[in-house]
Parts: sequence; structure tokens; C-alpha cells
Amino acid sequence: MKRVGYILLALILVIGCMENAAAQIVALRSPQAGEVVVGNLIVSRDTDNVVVDYDILFGENVKACTVGLYVSADIGNTWTSLGDGLKGDVGNILKPGPKKILLPFDYYGSAFKDKQLMLKLIVHDVVRLINLAARGTSNCYIVSQKAFYSFPAVKGNSSESIGNVASVDVLWETFGSSQAPLKGELISKVFYEDGMVSFATSERYKEGNALIAARDVSGKILWSWHIWLTDQPVEQPYFNGAAVMMDRNLGATSAQPGDPAALGLFYQWGRKDPFPGSSSVSSYAQAKCSITWPSAVSSGPVSGTIEYTITRPATFIVHTTRKAEWHNDADSTRWHSDKTIYDPCPPGWRVPDADVWIKALGPNADCSDIYDRKNRGAEFYGKLGGSHQIWYPAAGSLSYTGGTLSNVGYEGYYWSVTPHNPKSLAFFFNNLSQLYPAYTQMRSCGCSVRCQKE
Repeated sequence: MKRVGYILLALILVIGCMENAAAQIVALRSPQAGEVVVGNLIVSRDTDNVVVDYDILFGENVKACTVGLYVSADIGNTWTSLGDGLKGDVGNILKPGPKKILLPFDYYGSAFKDKQLMLKLIVHDVVRLINLAARGTSNCYIVSQKAFYSFPAVKGNSSESIGNVASVDVLWETFGSSQAPLKGELISKVFYEDGMVSFATSERYKEGNALIAARDVSGKILWSWHIWLTDQPVEQPYFNGAAVMMDRNLGATSAQPGDPAALGLFYQWGRKDPFPGSSSVSSYAQAKCSITWPSAVSSGPVSGTIEYTITRPATFIVHTTRKAEWHNDADSTRWHSDKTIYDPCPPGWRVPDADVWIKALGPNADCSDIYDRKNRGAEFYGKLGGSHQIWYPAAGSLSYTGGTLSNVGYEGYYWSVTPHNPKSLAFFFNNLSQLYPAYTQMRSCGCSVRCQKE
């Protein structure tokens, strides 16, 4: 919500007492994007009221505003709000169109009788919606300031409908720390209208992560979207034209060595929804969330399906003893170089190919000293690229056997889209400075993601 201050839209002169109202008509014009326009203002009277008719139009991305009516009895030197006794379309305006305000004679008549009055209609607190899908739809959207936002209720990276939406809500929120957010501390409100999901950050913007879910009339989750509240990630070109990569992990609110906020979130391979990581760079203390996280379930005929994960985005699925895959069919198309509807990265980014790290490192890279014991991670400046700092925290992983934290501060696993059935390839390093740019990892593990620019 952006406060724009008071805007004088019209002056209306009322001659004599309240019961002799003169009229002035102000023409209505088309609003520009983000603008509120008031016009066709007419002052008249009926038996009991002075009547102010007006039309209000919203420009593109305007969701609401506040309208106030003010009066001056000294030719505009001082103004008084006419808030208490007014009736009709005053205060919060949520829809454009014809409006009417009534000033009852029995409430205002004695105060303003036999006086020359000026009325002033004012628009303020214009709520402008920022379209997060301006660069394309996604399963994750970055939010970097206090505002109202919206995006279409479609499957990420597509225009495919998710079905009939009855309601939307915030499923969980986290700061990525040992402190759990209070309800609404990251996202204060969320609503659905005309095919769009809209939400507002809290009045005091805070960094963190949240998941918004859309539900049908039975309460079943149809789809969910990750809201990543952080400053805009920095692009980092890697050597040998390998790719342009983010400076941080997906879900991280920092890129600084030793900062727990740089750890980010975890993903099971081929799933779009994240799981919280550690709140510490050196211990197995899972970041606190606004919900009690559900217990992991074993993969099975029902639970080992995409449909199950969509309706239960916060449920971790552990593999059976027969395979390394949470999914029943070892489907290798869920993540791909051509961004899929299950890719978790924000617009303009995707899960990288395994050869990004192989190509960037080249055949002769010396990575014997990459591990930073103090800050618990690996510094790849001069190895992967020439950016001043290319920090990969040893965020650990979520165990494929139970979804619990493991190897935090000692190992880093970073998913690629590249399959190696029934596993997939990941970028891996550990505290011994061992480095495997194409490590075969079990898909049921929860690992970090470092997004590649499309």
C-alpha cells in the first residue's frame, strides 16, 4: 500500500445554507496506469440531504483507495473532515464506478447554516497492485519492498488453469531463523478475485519466505506459490560462458559467508515447493515456521505421485528401500532445461544444468582450498567466475530416510535438472574440500538450489 498524500480533485461551491446547494460538474477523464480519477461531480439536494454524486475510475493495477470529503467555511483557509455524519460512498473504495455521498441536514445543518461553504473531495492511500508475473508466471515470486502484489492463479511457468478456486491462504511463513513469525508478520493479507491472487506484505516489511495456497470448495489445495521476501539477487556470470547464476541459494535472504540467512531452502528433486533449512550454519536446528511441520511419509501408490505433492506441499516424502526416488515412476521430466510447471525458480530463472559447474570449472581448476571452516561453506571466486564473491554455504541436506537435517556446515548439495536414473546430478562439496560437480544424488533428498538465468 502506497500512501500518496492528499490530492485535490475538485472544489464545489455551496451558496447560502445547506438547503440551497449549487451544482458544479467536473468532467471525467480516463486514468493512466496506477492513477485514480474522480469526475462527473454534481452537488444537489433532496428532502433530507445535500447530495454529492461522483464517478471514480481506477487505472491499471489500482486495487482500492480512500475517499474523504472536507468542508471549508472560510473560503479555503481551513478544512474540516466530514467523516462522522456522512453516509454512502466515503472511506474505503474497493470498486470503481458511480458513487454517492449524503450530508444529512439534521446532522450538519446547524453547524453550516447560512454560511458560504466549499467542499473538497480527496483521494488518498491509493493501493496499487504490483504484477509479479509481468516477466512471466512462476511457482516463486521475489518481493523486495512493502506493497500490494498480485499474480495469476495458474500453474507456474504456464497459463494452465489450476481449477476452480474458492479461497486462498498463507500456508506457512519463516524467517529462516530460530524465531517463528507471528501470523501476518510477513504477509498480512491475501485474497482471490477475477483469476488473480493478491496479497499485501506487513506494514513493516521483513525478509523471509512464505507459501500461499489456493483451495477448492472442499479445502483441498489446488496449487501453491513460494513468496520469497528478499532483496533482488545479483547476477553472476560464470567462466567459459557456462551460465549466469544467482549470487545466493533459492530462499536465502543473504549471500554473505557465515550468515545463516544465506542457507536458503531445500527441495526434493522435481518438486516445486520448498522445505525450511537450518537456522544455524553449524548445527541441526531447523528454522522455525508459523506452523508445526507435518511428519514425513513413505512413498507409496498414493503418496508417491505429483498429485499428492500438489495437495500436500509441506509433506516430505521418503523413498522406499528399493529405490532412491520419492516418485513411483522415476519420472525424469519434472525438471528440465526447458523450464517446467514444477520448476521452483522465480521468473527469468530455472534449475541449472549439471554441465554449468563442469564447464565453468574447466579441466584444470584447483579447488583444494575452497572450504571455509570459519564460515562453513565454499568460496568459488576465481574458480567458477570472476565476481568478487561466489559463496556456496554448506547448507547440508534433508535426509532421504526421514526428512531430517544432516551434514549442516560440512556438506553442500546443489540440484541440477540433469537425470541419472533413478537419481539426479548435483553439485557437491564437503569440509575436506572434496568437490564433485556432477555427483549422483538420491531424488528423495532435500537439497539446495542455485538458480540459472534463462
